[in-house]
Amino acid sequence: MKNLKYFLFLLVILFVISGCSARNQVAVIWTNSVDFISYAEKFNSSQDEWKVVVKYKESPSQALVLEQEKPDIIISPWLKSRETRSYFTTLDYLFSELDLDRSIFYKELLELGKIQGFQYLLPVNFNLPAVIFKNDGNNFSQSKFILSLDEIKKTSKEYNVKKGDVYTRMGFVPSAYPEFMYLTTVLFGSGYEEGGKLFSWNQENLDKGISYIKDWITEANTSFTAEQDFVFKYFYNPAYNLVMDGRILLAYTTSRELFTYSLDKLSNLDYRWITLNGEVPVLEDMLYLGICKEGKNRRAARAFVTWFFNEETQKNLLENSKNLSLMNTSFGIAGGFSSIKNINDKVLPGFYPVLLGHLSQLENIIVPNVLPSNWVTLKTRIILPFIKDKIISEETDKIIPMETRIDIWLREN
Repeated sequence: MKNLKYFLFLLVILFVISGCSARNQVAVIWTNSVDFISYAEKFNSSQDEWKVVVKYKESPSQALVLEQEKPDIIISPWLKSRETRSYFTTLDYLFSELDLDRSIFYKELLELGKIQGFQYLLPVNFNLPAVIFKNDGNNFSQSKFILSLDEIKKTSKEYNVKKGDVYTRMGFVPSAYPEFMYLTTVLFGSGYEEGGKLFSWNQENLDKGISYIKDWITEANTSFTAEQDFVFKYFYNPAYNLVMDGRILLAYTTSRELFTYSLDKLSNLDYRWITLNGEVPVLEDMLYLGICKEGKNRRAARAFVTWFFNEETQKNLLENSKNLSLMNTSFGIAGGFSSIKNINDKVLPGFYPVLLGHLSQLENIIVPNVLPSNWVTLKTRIILPFIKDKIISEETDKIIPMETRIDIWLREN
């Protein structure tokens, strides 16, 4: 009897130990990218030693600050802000111990993941701004897959048609795309960056960018009012229809949106990346990956990271997305170009034939500065209205300055 009790006691101890061991083999991922649900399933089925579970967070970077329990891995935009950067552990050991090779990544993206010279964050993906147009064999044949702002402006002005005082056709409508107007100020060196009360910027270059848009609108399309009348009359139709019907020559989009079009639609379109001085700007909401200091399952987290940033893995993930028809709603790797160069150069064109030849300019990408974790809100509530007011108004002294808008926002929030 005594021996039986002792045996049962040992079984309980072994059960507890094995249970703890199993829990320690499971890493928790926080992300706002639903693609990582299927990625986690592929990782879990690829081997028996480690597991990951995905918890969706609408804003992982803000949840990291607000919630007491921390994940092992976090995959999200805006992770380098001053609110969140202290939660991560350095990842330099992944390179020194040859789990990863720095040369596989885009250098600019990898550098942005450094804090005080140490690698704390790894780039997952990125997206680029573009204009689309009808694939009729005649447009922009010499543009080498990029179009400068000046080229867009000149070509779109020549395309315009009026009936009396009313436009029936416009080449391009800047004011229809607040994000395009914002992007223009970025290309002119507005330098938005975390700092000051909420963020800092270069006022002189911001003014140059806004003046460029304002002159574009008046020179090419008469006025902001004329553009908005055109938008009101025709822009109830999707951009694809407007382009194919010839109502507009060019429409603004992003790689994330463009490559979720059906193959039939893509076969009718062509596109160019938007540039200034030959540089293609990376959009701000790139996904980055970090391992949390307070995570409980560092070894499982390391196993997942090493597995994910592998060319063969990402090729298999793309194949899986194709088989599950996930490419209809999400482009590439988690909704963007991969941070691994060879995936974009050699693998993605096999899944997206319209990418062939269009990636040669990606060596000239420029990345954004470090931005606050609530940048989308700040941009929407403060910067975009400021740009619009500056473009509309002729009485600049009556426009509320950016600094005042920041003070108002701080009081209200």
